[in-house]
Amino acid sequence: MSFLIETRGRPSKDLTPYKNEISNLFNDSETAEAIVDYLLAEYRIKVTSRTIQRRLRTWGFRRRIKTQHHEDLENQILNLFYQCGLSDTDMHYVLQKQGLQIGLDGLRRYRRRMGLLRRFKAGEVEDEIRIAVQKELDSGQIEGYVCGLLYTYFRSRQHIVSRPRNELQRTRGDFSVPGPNFPWSIDRHAKLFYWGVQIYTGIDAYSHYITWIYVGTSNRKEFSVLRQFLDTLQSEKKQPRFVRSHKGGEATLLAAAHHALYKKHYSDSNISDCYWYGTSTSNQRIEAWWSQMPKSVLFRWRDYFQRLVEDRLFAHNNAAGRIAILAVYMPLFRQEICNYVRIWNVHRIRSIWETVFALSFPKTRCARLWVDP
Repeated sequence: MSFLIETRGRPSKDLTPYKNEISNLFNDSETAEAIVDYLLAEYRIKVTSRTIQRRLRTWGFRRRIKTQHHEDLENQILNLFYQCGLSDTDMHYVLQKQGLQIGLDGLRRYRRRMGLLRRFKAGEVEDEIRIAVQKELDSGQIEGYVCGLLYTYFRSRQHIVSRPRNELQRTRGDFSVPGPNFPWSIDRHAKLFYWGVQIYTGIDAYSHYITWIYVGTSNRKEFSVLRQFLDTLQSEKKQPRFVRSHKGGEATLLAAAHHALYKKHYSDSNISDCYWYGTSTSNQRIEAWWSQMPKSVLFRWRDYFQRLVEDRLFAHNNAAGRIAILAVYMPLFRQEICNYVRIWNVHRIRSIWETVFALSFPKTRCARLWVDP
């Protein structure tokens, strides 16, 4: 009796006859893509860059990048490790973009020599972490932070806490967009309007990156919202493909300005080609953020101000009371909210492939997705 064994996959291509040429190109600092183009042009051999990389590793060829010690290299690594919370791969990408020559393996060795470790043995830093957590809890700033933001927050304070291997994730509805700056969702937060505090925010729907946040006294003024939007475009050098908001009057001038800029490229376009109006409930991404931010930051202030009203220590029709609230507490509001946004923009989110297709991919930082999807 004979058995037929089915072979799966494409047969591997034999590149051994071209080993010397490939190795010479590699030693001449040619990239894998350039070697692919050479084989196609000279021998009509079609392979991918990954195939070239695998063959080079099999043959024992490795390219070591000599680290160029720069006076800012150590400071950059410290900032990217603690303040931005980046992985080694992301740090290597940023350093290369900044023109600093260092390989990925060299970066890992350099980071360890600096004492920047990602994990500690159980019991090594427990007392230190316990003291730091208690101190922050006493201040009240992190009382409402969710688990992921707590890891990012303490990392920015130079405390490394290992994450659980299997974190439970909530199941959410499907919501996907093609890429960064496709729609920006914008909306105002009015839960503190009674006490004179008004907030307006824009968020990139793809990366969850907060593009801007305004904390002041005029989130319902058309000129204020327009200025916030135009200042963001100027500082970030980015313009979204669409802007999405509810049908509030404060976004009228913003919509007109966005349409005018869009018409510079598409002169015969309508406003519906670049601006989406809808109900607040359909503005899903910004509403999801509004549901988290007050629970993390604003709930303490709202409870405190409500007590002032109940004890008759504050009345909305009292101009002196409103001015006193803004003079004393507005700087604290702005500081706490800006700190929260900074932590939010570098925390890890699930990959779109994991969200839509239930596949397992590494989580990515909001800021990295916004800059480089």
